[in-house]
Amino acid sequence: MDIKIQKAKIEDCEKADNLLTKLIIDEKQYDETIDENYEVKSYYKNFVNDPNHCLYLAKIENVIVGFIYGFIIDYKTNVNKLAKIDALYTKEKYRNIGIGQKLIEEFISWSKENDVKNIEINVCNANENAKRLYTKNNFKTTKITMNLEI
Repeated sequence: MDIKIQKAKIEDCEKADNLLTKLIIDEKQYDETIDENYEVKSYYKNFVNDPNHCLYLAKIENVIVGFIYGFIIDYKTNVNKLAKIDALYTKEKYRNIGIGQKLIEEFISWSKENDVKNIEINVCNANENAKRLYTKNNFKTTKITMNLEI
């Protein structure tokens, strides 16, 4: 399978929104605070042309099968610019064939082009597949988010 990674265009945003909805539903198994009935609409069109945001799509035979979205945080202090991966998703049928790897590599390249020194992502603690993918790409645990249900 020939996997192509490309920068999203405004006309791709609705499909990316649909994939984000699927990601949210998928992550419900790891985080009970997620509302699995939430539907993403008109989200990515707000960022697709912003140079501090990046939305890349993975395509096989011109069909979108995955995406990665992230953005740059510039604290304008003594802290280096940070890129944050906000969402990474591959359709279940296309997992474990290297799509996530290619999307991460593209995000790393984009981050370097934008003079970013660190990339951060939040991962659901029970999502072992995601943690393996990020560990394979040299991500390390530096913070732990703790939650109190009240």
